[in-house]
Parts: sequence; structure tokens; C-alpha cells
Amino acid sequence: MGTPHHTSRISSPWTRLVARAVLSWILFSVSTTVFAQKTWNKYVFADVQEGTGRIHILLPPGRSLDPMLTFPDKSFFSCNINGALYTNNDLATSPTLGRGQSYLLQDGTSQKIGDTVRTIWRRDNVDIIQDVYPVEVNNGGQILMRWSFLNHQNTPIAVSCQFLLDIDISDPSAFKPGEPNANDGPIVLHRFGYYRNWQQFMKDQPPGIPDHYMAFLYDLPQANPGLCAYGYLDNPQIGTVKPSRYTIGNWKEMDTLFWSVANWGVGTLSQPGVALTPGKVGGDIAELIEFPQIGAYQNVKVVCGATAYGTATVPYCNGSLFAVLDYPNTIKWDKKTQTYSPNPFKYEIWAINPQQVFDFQTGQAGIAAANTFFTLTVSGNLDVVDVPPSYSLIGKSYTQPPSGTGLTLQPGGVQALDWYVKASPEYFCQGDVMSELKLTGTSSLDQFAFTGDTCGHTIDVGCAETDFDPPIDSVYAGTDILHKQIDVHDDRKTDRGLKSISWSPLQGTDSANFIIYYKDSIRPCASDKDIHTVFIEQLDSTIGGCFDFTFEDCLGHKSFLNVCMPRHPLIVYVD
Repeated sequence: MGTPHHTSRISSPWTRLVARAVLSWILFSVSTTVFAQKTWNKYVFADVQEGTGRIHILLPPGRSLDPMLTFPDKSFFSCNINGALYTNNDLATSPTLGRGQSYLLQDGTSQKIGDTVRTIWRRDNVDIIQDVYPVEVNNGGQILMRWSFLNHQNTPIAVSCQFLLDIDISDPSAFKPGEPNANDGPIVLHRFGYYRNWQQFMKDQPPGIPDHYMAFLYDLPQANPGLCAYGYLDNPQIGTVKPSRYTIGNWKEMDTLFWSVANWGVGTLSQPGVALTPGKVGGDIAELIEFPQIGAYQNVKVVCGATAYGTATVPYCNGSLFAVLDYPNTIKWDKKTQTYSPNPFKYEIWAINPQQVFDFQTGQAGIAAANTFFTLTVSGNLDVVDVPPSYSLIGKSYTQPPSGTGLTLQPGGVQALDWYVKASPEYFCQGDVMSELKLTGTSSLDQFAFTGDTCGHTIDVGCAETDFDPPIDSVYAGTDILHKQIDVHDDRKTDRGLKSISWSPLQGTDSANFIIYYKDSIRPCASDKDIHTVFIEQLDSTIGGCFDFTFEDCLGHKSFLNVCMPRHPLIVYVD
């Protein structure tokens, strides 16, 4: 978040929430009063302030009271050009005495190019270029932020950059008793942990940089954690640049430093550092994303850094443990190749012990979850298979770990687990078929890792059927005017065969005056491609009538036919 640096005595979390919400609205209103460029897709919205280029990310349509993902006007970009530092951070002290305000990036020019908002600052005969544009991903939307340099000097220069992201999740429409609807200090979840602590990760040191992260309106565990903020650090497919260092910590300390990091209590790479205050009682969590130094040659634009941040719909399981799930929503059938894609597909979970290293409510450390096992069970035409490249069949369920005493998840610990699932062709269908993936678990914390024991989610599997046509019907005259017949068949190469023949009289028709029947019974589904003849006999020629016939095949495709037997006038011969 971005609160001014002053001390205050606020009596309760709710009072703090109201004060923070009012401040957020004021700052957003002021920032949008200054001319700003905007860009968005159906999932996410970005407001780029003129001059400073500061980026505010929220949900469409981007109004001041719409759900927000960052605190307005408090995420900062900084860069280093041959040792000279520049930033749009107006809270930090100038790093170089005697330079006045020239280090501040507040005189940029922005323009909209397609869906990209481009801001350019000129310093030391170098163009500093910021591009901001929306990207749609499988589970939501991202705002891609990219920083480039164009060197107009005669000699090469060294450049580097960083971005301080002020996470603030708010949703005015959300309501949970006892909880505010804004969280300025959400716990950040990544594949290495779920800690409300200072953390730092280096590109070239184990465990490396997490490729993506997320945070929720309501800290875990929650039956409904609310709005999800979701960001990518290393996703080349959408254009991010892998950082050299990634730090999670207290915004109120991080914003005071103009460049790089300080002695912030980040601890070691293997252990979380100093505990951070929860957002609902005044905590304020941010991320510093630093990119490696690169060379910029004359008149060649080079990309220094790029990161993405937005929102996503994340399937999850809640209980004494928590799990976020990652798998494709749909398996598509390709008619040409007669194959599914993707197939097999990966079903990945992040199993989380949401208890914290230090719990601010109890003042004690959380409890480890020992003897932990997870089982995936699949339905329908899905099967669990072995890991690549063999993908050998396992069956309808598989437990991890398969043996031993199970996993141990320390407080805040995250364990990534993968299963592979293969779909067999789904026939006898008219559209996508919904199958289910069920996750169950157990640990020393509870007999059931998830509420109600089972956590089930659906997946849409494309229909592999080739029969898309209804039965064929033809009407013929009978032996005289009182008879008609209908030939019905479902016998094309791709057809699955006839299932049923039915009829009903139209209003005003006396069915007792007609005999309707077919001789040969219809065989079980997918085995009847014969021609079936329906006979219609009119008993009284002076009484007409009409019938609606329905012919259905084994896939549920139907054809409809209306047949009328006209009334014939009585002819009287006089001798």
C-alpha cells in the first residue's frame, strides 16, 4: 500500500479499513484527474498516469470503486543508466546530492498505440521506454509491463531496471463477517512457500526465482478466499523477463529506498525472514522485482525488464490444508488428427499448510502437517497415467507419495505435486462431456485434508463422435388413398443407428380412426441400421387427420415429419 509516512492511532481494523479505503479513493481520484492513458481486456484494467507513467491495476471497467489489485499511485519504476539513477518514486530521497529533481521521472510523454500505452522519458541522451498492455491467459488476464532503452549516445552504455509492486487487493462487493473487504498486506503464495515474512530469491541461487505467484483478498485457509491477484515472473510465452532478484517485504520500508535492497531482515534463501504484519491490522506487503544489467548499443532498442500482474480464476481445495490446482479447463478433440489436445495433460497442485511460522493472533508458531498423503481420482473416459515419457496406464486413482510415512508440510510450507491424466475418445455424445477430477488427502492435522473429505472439479472433454446427423425419412403413397407409408433409416457411414420412432396426433385428430404401426422392432442402440417402414391406415375415408412423427437416433439427433391423411367426400350414386 502507499500510506503517507506519519504515525497515527486508529482504534480498530474496521476504522483502519475505512481510512485506507477513503485514502485509496482520494489517491485514485486525484491520479485519474491528471490525464492518464488506459488499457484493458475483459479481465483486467490498467491506468497509466501521464508524466510519471505510474501504473495502477484494477478490474474493468476501471472506475474508482471497482475491485483493485494495486494501491493507486504507489508502484514505482526505477532504472540505472551508467551509474545514474532515475525513478518515478517521489517518496524516496534523491540518491545524488546537487542533482535537483532531474532524477525523478515525471516528465514523460504517453501515447496509445493499439492496446499498448507507451511512455517515454529522455535522460542522458537515452530514451527510457515503458510499454503497458493487456494479455489474456487461460485462467484470466494480465497487464504486461515492459521497460526498454534506446541509446542515442555514440558509445555503449550499461542499463538495469527494477519495479516495486504495491499489492493491494480490494473488492467493495465482497462481504465476509468479521473481515474487511480490502487487504493491503496479503500473504504471497508461490511454489516455495506461503509465508507472511520477508523473503528473497536469486536467479542463480537455489531454489531460484518462482515463475508465478498469487495472493487472495482473504488470507488462507478460506472456504472462499475471494478476489485473486496473480502475477508472472518467468513466462516467456507472454513476454516476461526473468528477474535477477525477487524480494517480498514491507512496502513502508521498501518505498523509502530508491534503488536495490537494504538490510531488510530477509533472512536466508532457505528460511523466511522477519515476520510481517497482517493486512487487516495495518500490514503492507509489496514486491521488489529486479532485472539484470544489460548493454545498450547506439540506436538499438533493448528490453531490460518485463513482468506481468493481473487476476485469475484459480480452482482450489480448502480445509486444514489448502491446495491450488492447475490443469486445463478443456481437452479439445481434433477431427482431422482424431486426437485430443493436450493429451495426456498435467494435473498440478500446490499443497499448502496455511499455518504461519509466527501467528499474530496466537503469538505462537504454527503446527506442521506430518504423514500427509494426497489421492487423485478421475471419472469417465479419463485415466491416471505414469510420468512422461512412458505414460503407462495406472488406473482411476493414484496416491502421492505412493508409500512410506508421507510428506511433512511445515507451517507456511508448499509442496508441488504432479499427476498425469489421459483421455480416451468420448463417443455417443453431442457436445463436450463433463468429467470430474477428485482430490482427497489426509495428514496429522486432520483425518480429512479438505472439508467434506473430497474436493472435486470438472473438466470439459471434447466429443469425439462422428455422428452429427438425424435419421433419414421418406413418405410414400400406399396401395390406395387410405394408406401411406414412411421409410426411416439411420445408416450413413458415420451413423450410430436408429433408436426410436414415435408419433402423436395433432389437435382435432381422432387417433381411433387410424392404425399406425411398424413391423420390425428396433434393435439395441448402435446396432440398427435397417430400413424401418411405418404404415398408416385411414379407417374412415370421410374423417381426416394429421400426425407428428419423431425419429431419434442413438446420439439423440432427431428428425421430424408431419403426415396428413385428407378427408375424402362421400360419393352418392343415384340410379
